[in-house]
Amino acid sequence: MNLIALTNRNASARATLLLAVRAMLLSAIACLFVGSLLPSDFVPAHPFRDKALHFVGYAGIASLAMISIRHRRRQLISLVLLTVLGVALELGQMFVPGRAFELGDIVANGGGIFVAFQVHRLIW
Repeated sequence: MNLIALTNRNASARATLLLAVRAMLLSAIACLFVGSLLPSDFVPAHPFRDKALHFVGYAGIASLAMISIRHRRRQLISLVLLTVLGVALELGQMFVPGRAFELGDIVANGGGIFVAFQVHRLIW
């Protein structure tokens, strides 16, 4: 097998992997919408675990966003938009039966995004 064929195969594999990561990112954001806007009847009431779920969920989504975007500036823009989305979803909970706006959730979201950004910077 020659070098050109090997390079084309690697490029094809990278493109497929990137597509898969972007599909996971969109799926995770869809799950975030659903989970954030469900009425309280469908959400378990565990105050500490709630913050941990926010932290881990937003860290995971931020990680997927950073992996799927190559340029640092676009990565930062995506993280800012993710933070805005978190605040918007938290505000949206004021209109969902049994749910409420919590500043602690926004802090946990931001913490997850920040940690994911720092880890990504160290690794890549």
